[in-house]
Amino acid sequence: MRDVIDDEKVDVEVVFGSMGPSSSFETEIVSVIEDVVREQVEGALVIPSTCVGFTDSRVLRRHGVHSYGFVPTLMDASLAAGVHGHNERTPIEGLNTGIQILFEVVRRFTNAQRL
Repeated sequence: MRDVIDDEKVDVEVVFGSMGPSSSFETEIVSVIEDVVREQVEGALVIPSTCVGFTDSRVLRRHGVHSYGFVPTLMDASLAAGVHGHNERTPIEGLNTGIQILFEVVRRFTNAQRL
């Protein structure tokens, strides 16, 4: 920020900063997520992304635990624009699809771990 602003009259102070390593996208759980999403939602893709915020998963990743922010909900651009806004919402159909996807991911992954 200091370099971009490039004005000595502007004081830039980091109030809180916490970085963590990224999680590999080449894991068994990601493969399960991809399989289930493809089966449940025609034409859907699972892609890695980043967000400007953070979660406590950064602490887990520091200890070698792969952690992913996976929230399978179906929304169009207008709903996505309202995320964390005063009128944030999700359609019941999208919520139900997300619940089915999460349930199936957990079922398959835990069964695979038992084998």
